[in-house]
Amino acid sequence: CITCFPRLSGLMPSPGAWMENLKRFLAFPVLATVVWLLWVLGQLSGLDQQAITLGLLLSCSGLVWALSQTRLTRLVLIMVFGLLTLVLGWYWNSNLQRPGQPTAADSPQSLWQAWSADRLQLAMQNKQPVFVDFTAAWCITCQVNERTTLARSEVIDLFKKHQVLLLKADWTRQDPNITTELKRLGRSGVPVYALYMPGQSPKVLSELISFRQIKDVLNEIQ
Repeated sequence: CITCFPRLSGLMPSPGAWMENLKRFLAFPVLATVVWLLWVLGQLSGLDQQAITLGLLLSCSGLVWALSQTRLTRLVLIMVFGLLTLVLGWYWNSNLQRPGQPTAADSPQSLWQAWSADRLQLAMQNKQPVFVDFTAAWCITCQVNERTTLARSEVIDLFKKHQVLLLKADWTRQDPNITTELKRLGRSGVPVYALYMPGQSPKVLSELISFRQIKDVLNEIQ
């Protein structure tokens, strides 16, 4: 814009100490992103993977610090931190390849069960309505919806009143079976909220789900 309209340059603040303050301030959103990514990683591979990642970040920081030291000290520190980084990097990669931890959806105290095509089909055969939450740990909208709308006591009471089976389809690792079901619903990502009723096409709700939407769609259950 300034290139096209040079007069706008007069609106820009003069260089000064505020630039250094801004640079330091912008580090906090970056650190916040790291915190969020570590949380997502924990959902994928558990607390052990989080700890390994933090150790890897620490060893990389030590490796960068070692480069600023004198010759002999620098050589020793590079060898130590370099070896530590390689070991942690190998362990981090091998641990990431392991199957993810079971989700809490199937815990006895949870109202939600883990989604599967067989479980959904069985419910349809038993003439039971099913509400599916297609979600992922890295999806911020999903997390907000789950901790606000879907966690409300009024919503839970509605599900219980209509005897709705609650299934959670965790797409954090992009399960191909869940991907196939999303495509069948005409969607390519999450969040997706769908109500399945025997003998009817699935009803897909808004991504920004609300109590009113859930109430209206559940009232259609005969």
